[in-house]
Amino acid sequence: MKIALVSKKNRWFEQILSSLHGEHTVIPIHHKGDLETSLAIHSPDWVFVFHWSYIIDKSIYSKYKCVSFHTGNLPNDRGGSPIQNQILNGKKFSRVNAIVVQDPVDSGAVYCSKEISLQGSLQDIWGVITDSVITLIQHCIINNPTPIEQVGSSTTYKRKKDNILKLTDIESIYNQIRMLDGESYPNTCLEIDGFKLDFSRATMDGNQILSDVRIYKIWTST
Repeated sequence: MKIALVSKKNRWFEQILSSLHGEHTVIPIHHKGDLETSLAIHSPDWVFVFHWSYIIDKSIYSKYKCVSFHTGNLPNDRGGSPIQNQILNGKKFSRVNAIVVQDPVDSGAVYCSKEISLQGSLQDIWGVITDSVITLIQHCIINNPTPIEQVGSSTTYKRKKDNILKLTDIESIYNQIRMLDGESYPNTCLEIDGFKLDFSRATMDGNQILSDVRIYKIWTST
């Protein structure tokens, strides 16, 4: 079976790729500009979209069996930065969903899903998500399940665009640090008197937070 794996190139992609090699022909696609051409050349049986920031055009998902992975309790938790938004909303558990790619984004019928914990750092959470995605891909390939439409009213998040720490309550501060503590994400930070403080590896210890802090001068052009 031929499988296209559309994803940023990172450790999580490599883990999924490793799980598929040997059993299937895998076509890795990392760049938006390569997507249409690669699919036309290889004509894959499945197109799995993982950790991808771009919208898949209708000309593609109408031609191929395209499946994206979204972490949220659908039809709620659609939209951008779903992990961060759920953590800030105090959610402890979520679901990784294999859904039909269609418009609007994250509205597609669900092939299968798996519950996960939102505890730990973003790096920890992405590790759990990746394990779940591997399980869901195998389920789709082996069982070819019939996708089930999402039912009920939906909530769509806006993508979070800043990483500046908001000094609110102690749990919120902890959540703000851990929700961005992962590979390729900017650390949550504070800017004070010309210095920048980047926070990582946070843990809660009663009513206080223990964290690594990197402190450096903010250089500005004159």
